[in-house]
Amino acid sequence: MLMGSADVLAASTTQVVFVEDLKEEEIAAVSVPSGFENLGNTCYMNSTLQALRVVPELREGLAQAAASDGGGGGGGADGMLVGALKECFDGVDKTTKPFPPHRFWMMLKQRFTQFAATTPQGHPMQQDAEELFSELMMSMSGSLKQPTGLTDLGGASNLVDALFGLEVGDPAPPLGTARTLGDLRTRFNGWRAKGSIGV
Repeated sequence: MLMGSADVLAASTTQVVFVEDLKEEEIAAVSVPSGFENLGNTCYMNSTLQALRVVPELREGLAQAAASDGGGGGGGADGMLVGALKECFDGVDKTTKPFPPHRFWMMLKQRFTQFAATTPQGHPMQQDAEELFSELMMSMSGSLKQPTGLTDLGGASNLVDALFGLEVGDPAPPLGTARTLGDLRTRFNGWRAKGSIGV
């Protein structure tokens, strides 16, 4: 169309939507992800949750575990903690404001009492993110047994080991040399603080 021509303009086929008119869940789906509210010295927990939240296969495994037990967090204390973790991730995905992970924190303190420690003034004590990460990985490894998001577990016994573990092996010995005890392949669960090397 030329400027000044008598052609009729076609009406726009797309509807204009303003951010102000969207629900919070709709805004959260298209905006920068929000984080977790600090519940009092819980930055160690928030950073661990943020790191795990972006692993899609883990999120799929959490969803499958919740669906298989009806969302009730079955499987004892570990299952309840895994269910609370899924709810926590789902909750933060639906908001643009910092999400308060109250249920997850409550379940965490019940499962691992060291995280329930308080100062003499009654405030939560600062904790170690690596310790939380290791304890959480241990809990999830007992609950997430299916290769959700993966073709298989690749020799691992659970989804956590398949995603975060590694396998170490010695190279083959030179031709004409016998294999020795050192020529072994080892599955190492790199997420465990002290490690777990089995032969």
